[in-house]
Amino acid sequence: MKKLKIFFLILLFCLFVFGFYLYKLRSLSIEASNIFGLRCTNVNPLLIGYKKAFINFGKYFRPDSTDEEAKLAIQYFKSYLSQMRSYVKEENNWLKTQKKFMNRWDFKLFIPWYIKKGSVYQWQMYQGYRDDAQYLLDIADGKIKIENIDKIKREPTEARIKRNKYIDQYNKFLEQLAKIRDWRRYVMYYGIPKGCTEENTTIPDTEGALNQNEDEPPNILPDIFRIDPDLIS
Repeated sequence: MKKLKIFFLILLFCLFVFGFYLYKLRSLSIEASNIFGLRCTNVNPLLIGYKKAFINFGKYFRPDSTDEEAKLAIQYFKSYLSQMRSYVKEENNWLKTQKKFMNRWDFKLFIPWYIKKGSVYQWQMYQGYRDDAQYLLDIADGKIKIENIDKIKREPTEARIKRNKYIDQYNKFLEQLAKIRDWRRYVMYYGIPKGCTEENTTIPDTEGALNQNEDEPPNILPDIFRIDPDLIS
C-alpha cells in the first residue's frame, strides 16, 4: 500500500512537471508571436516604405528628368530619409525587445535548440537591415565621408554584405528546419502572428533602383521572408 502511494505521488509529480513544461512551451510561443506581431505592425511598414520611396526616387531621378519629375524625385528622397530614420528607431526598439526575450531564463531552458538557433539567425538578419540603413543615414548626415559615391552604387558596402550574409544564413536554416521532426513543434504552433500579412512581410529589393529606364525594367524582386511558425510562435 505504501509503495502504491509512493508510485502515485511520483506519477503526479511527473505529470505536474510535464504539464508545466507544456505550459511554458505554449506560453513562450504566444509571447514570441506577439513580439513578432509588433514587427509586422511597427517596424516592417517603415522598412518597406523607405525602400519603396527609394525605388520611386530612382524612377524620377534621371539626367533628362523634367522639372516636375525632378520635384517628385526630391519629394521621394525626403520621404526615403524620413522613413529610414523612423525605421532605425523602431528597429532598435524591436531588437532590444527580442533580445531581452531571447536572454530570459525560461526561453533558454524550455525552448528547443533549433528554435533558439533560428531566433539568433533571425535577430542577426534584422540587425543587418538596421546596420545597413544606419550606414546610409550616416552618409546622408555627413558622419561618414565618401570620396567616390559611384563606388557605393556599383559595389555593396560592408554593412550590405553582412546583411546579405545573414539573410542567406537564415533562409538556409529554414530549409534545414523543415526536415526536423519534433512533437514539441505541434505544441508551440500558434499560426501567423496577428497583424502579419504578405504585404508587411514582403521587403522590396532596391538593387538597381538608380539604373531604371523605360527600356530596361528595374532589378526589383520581392524578398519574401517565410514566416516560420516555429520561429515566431
